[in-house]
Amino acid sequence: MPMRALILLCLFLGLLGGLPNAMGFGVESQAGLRSAERMSATEIQLVTGPGLNAGEAAKRPQVFQVVSASDKDFQTGIGAASVAEVKAEEDLEYPAGWAGPVFKRHTLKVTLPADKPMKDGQRYWIRINAWGVIGCNRAAQWIAEPGKTPPEQLDPRTGLRELYVLAPNTLHAIAGPGIDVKRLYELKNVALSSSDDPEYKAPVNPARVGRRSNLDAYIPDGWPWRFLQRHEIFLVFEKPLKPGCSYALDCNAVKGAPVLCGVSRMTLKLDDCALNNLALKVNQAGYLPDAKEKYAYLGMWMGELNACDFGPCAKSFEVRDAKTHEVALKGEPKLRRKATYKLEDGKLTPDPEKVKGPETVYKQDLSFEDVYQLDLSPLNKEGEYYVAVPGMGRSFSFRVARDVYAEPFKIVMNGVFHQRSGMDLKEPYASVYSLAGHRNKTEYSTFRAGVDSDPWKNLPKHATDGKTHDIFGGHHDAGDWNPRSHLDVAETLFLLYELNPGAFADGQLKIPENANGIPDLLDEARWALDLWTRLQDEDGGVRDGIESNGDPAEGDTPATDHLREFAFAKDAKGSYGFAAIAAQASALWKGLGKAEDAKGYLEKAVRAWDWAEKNGGENEHDRHAFAAAMLFRATGDAKYDEAFKKHSVYSQNPKSEPDVYGKYDQALASFYYASAPKCDAALKAAIAASFENQMRYWIACAETTTYRYLRSSHAPNTWGTGGLPKWLVKPALALRLTSDDALRQALRQWIVFTCDFSLGCDPMNLVFTVGLGQRYVTSAWHILMHGNPNGIIPGLQSEGPGGRFDAGESPKQGGMDAWPSMSLFPRGPWPDLYKFSEDASPGMNEGVVSNMALTAFAYGLLLPAK
Repeated sequence: MPMRALILLCLFLGLLGGLPNAMGFGVESQAGLRSAERMSATEIQLVTGPGLNAGEAAKRPQVFQVVSASDKDFQTGIGAASVAEVKAEEDLEYPAGWAGPVFKRHTLKVTLPADKPMKDGQRYWIRINAWGVIGCNRAAQWIAEPGKTPPEQLDPRTGLRELYVLAPNTLHAIAGPGIDVKRLYELKNVALSSSDDPEYKAPVNPARVGRRSNLDAYIPDGWPWRFLQRHEIFLVFEKPLKPGCSYALDCNAVKGAPVLCGVSRMTLKLDDCALNNLALKVNQAGYLPDAKEKYAYLGMWMGELNACDFGPCAKSFEVRDAKTHEVALKGEPKLRRKATYKLEDGKLTPDPEKVKGPETVYKQDLSFEDVYQLDLSPLNKEGEYYVAVPGMGRSFSFRVARDVYAEPFKIVMNGVFHQRSGMDLKEPYASVYSLAGHRNKTEYSTFRAGVDSDPWKNLPKHATDGKTHDIFGGHHDAGDWNPRSHLDVAETLFLLYELNPGAFADGQLKIPENANGIPDLLDEARWALDLWTRLQDEDGGVRDGIESNGDPAEGDTPATDHLREFAFAKDAKGSYGFAAIAAQASALWKGLGKAEDAKGYLEKAVRAWDWAEKNGGENEHDRHAFAAAMLFRATGDAKYDEAFKKHSVYSQNPKSEPDVYGKYDQALASFYYASAPKCDAALKAAIAASFENQMRYWIACAETTTYRYLRSSHAPNTWGTGGLPKWLVKPALALRLTSDDALRQALRQWIVFTCDFSLGCDPMNLVFTVGLGQRYVTSAWHILMHGNPNGIIPGLQSEGPGGRFDAGESPKQGGMDAWPSMSLFPRGPWPDLYKFSEDASPGMNEGVVSNMALTAFAYGLLLPAK
């Protein structure tokens, strides 16, 4: 990422407690907008990398928008009057004999309307508000005075970017798109030399070369979009490298036959106190001292070269103090599982139809790695550490402390805050500037949510009175700004507070309400709930959410959205859902001594219940049971007890499961009923037993995973399952309900394992939350971040690896979920937990606010009481 963006990120994270050795991953900004210089009051010169469609830029000047937080005329953005390409030139000087890909740098002149000049003394930035012009690449920069652009911001970064030792005889290099693939495999073209290792005094060529490649950036000039790749290159040598010696890798060793353009030579010193090895995977935030089991992992899938064999070299490991390097723990790596499959010529061997994998109910091999586990369980003393394998480098540093989840929780909640709708996002609370949207524009409709078809097409036909109403609040759904009626954000955060109330306080988060006497977690939840209070009619009925009549248009923002917006018709489902959460809010606010707020929420909940009872409520079993349980807890009224029993699956069959996919979900309803002081004892016992049985099955399935993580047993790795701790609500409920000590210990351990997984103990050694850990995604698919001159927004998420496609396929139609297949190499069926490219598809990268809340839930569960 550009140095300025990295500095700003570090400053921001410093406010949250700081992160050591932070480094990004994946999509580089250099293919997109690199610099913006003010040439006059109405002219700006832009420099972009190759990820620009210059023809589209000239046709669509209005999507080049100049913005200012201080100049009121520019606060929503002023579109350009014209955009012209000044020149297109080679992006770098190519080495002699270069036969690989070439890259263009574009210089553009952007002209504002004559009556909209920039003013002296004001600060401005420019955003290219259209992915069809600049792909999913960086599209915003501060406008600088001429000649003030930092040189590294213009660096194309086509060549070598990172270099590591993977095993004593194997190097792991990461390069940009400037590679001549044909010459890479001509082994004489790459050489390794050393001034202090006699075996490498004369340059030595590798014995084998392989690579694993994925998306670096898009060039949006037709469909399918062209792409640039980020390459991970694995170089295997016959003789091992020696600890303490320094080495130089030259990828252009033969004059006239260069493998790389840009940086082609890089050095490293084999010092396992300093040199990271990306095969060593730890929880990059840290481990809890009282966790009975703690593990790091060692494994690497090398793409074409398949699993790295660490057996001959990984004979011991050490845990060392991160500052003094003193050894705190020694151990021996233990082989946890050998790879089941190899990927060769686009096919798996052995044939998965004949030989099944060992992991999950689907009989998968999720990593194709030989995986070793490093047992850190005896490490209980608080401090900062790293894991080293002598002769092979070290892991990222990590802490052992009771509060290791405090920083992850705060960063994820920052992402949730940045999803807020209906309020200005700006300093000092937000790292992006965005004016409030969705104010005074909601129309009422008779469209029935979940019943009537095709809302984008038919919502305008169901409009009622032609008036607009100020129905604001809630959180934007994902990377854009519709819909925003996520009551489940309040549902998740209220539950978290009930399960661990001592961990949350006022002033804990960086939000506007952080000095109002209410824990900040509840303030964020209330922002989601209060949208629904505005959806409630005078008769008590609640409109079941909000939707726009289409996807947000390029060039728009939340504040300038030209789409119409509609509230759905009142229905029993929405009314019961609101009644449940409003009743819970009443109890929570009462406990905080906020009697007036508590009374108001309870009155709203009762009115919503009463309306639903008269308007089809008998057919809404799940939400009916949920509302009944919550109102029973809040009031103790026997009528709600009877209503819950009438609609509960446990009344019909005491051996029911808490939920059955596609049929019903009464997990929360049942948990809250069982936590009511006056609940039916037999029903409570049935509910607890049901959760216990389901969790024993989940744990049995999770025990098959090599990198330990807990999920719904049949959930595929997509939309967060492969990278986020999104499935921990029911384990947390079972942990509270069960009286079985062994199960309680197992559940807590698997909650911890799953948080380990999401914080770096995964095959890619990657955290899928922006700014979290030390190696994290840098380009979550998000319009706010896409147009933010400060770059990445900590707390936003990518959804992580997975998906149903084979690498190397080319999508034939639209299909955003097919995009990642184009850029992955080698071709064929990749392991699920390596199947990831940044900015490649919604299922991988469009962070969903519901999943952000679930990630915050997971880390919040493990916070210590204040």
